[in-house]
Amino acid sequence: MYPYLPNLSIIIPTLNNEKSLPFFLNLLKLQIYPKDKIEMIIIDGGSSDKTVTIAKKIKIKVLHNPYVLAEPAISLGLNNARGDLTMILAVDNYFKDPNAVKIIVRVFSDKAIYAAFPKHDNEDNYSFFSKYHNIFTDPFNHFVYGEAANARTFYRVYKTIKHNEIYDVYNYLSTSNNNRTGDICQSCMLTLTLNV
Repeated sequence: MYPYLPNLSIIIPTLNNEKSLPFFLNLLKLQIYPKDKIEMIIIDGGSSDKTVTIAKKIKIKVLHNPYVLAEPAISLGLNNARGDLTMILAVDNYFKDPNAVKIIVRVFSDKAIYAAFPKHDNEDNYSFFSKYHNIFTDPFNHFVYGEAANARTFYRVYKTIKHNEIYDVYNYLSTSNNNRTGDICQSCMLTLTLNV
């Protein structure tokens, strides 16, 4: 049996990221995944530094985001992505494990899974606000969505369909909490818990 290796589009919203972009792109380049199956798309919000130059120099597709913010950039990226799967990564999100993309993509061989939310880890040098946001969520989303706003607390809100060391699968149509069963889910999402 052949491994599940679909074409993957990686959408990367940017704005003045010349300092962090080379490190981010280098870590993506180190991923053990067929390079001919990865499409990277930079959606730039009008950088005044060398972000776009860096991306074009290594032949990454660059689209202009006239709305500047990341949310419209993601929409623009989704509308232009050609991959079978799409991954959205901010320039300050990176994988420590060179097999991370392969591990994440493999989960999608289960056709009941159609979306994933990551759990974020923190580095020691992150600011208090970044650590708070990565571990908890931002205060507005928590106020509006409560425990449904954070991948670390999804299990308190949604029925757990599958649990293992790498990921959890939740039925987002249910509100049953912490019932770990093997039920078939017609509308499932997963939360990756692997530190990748």
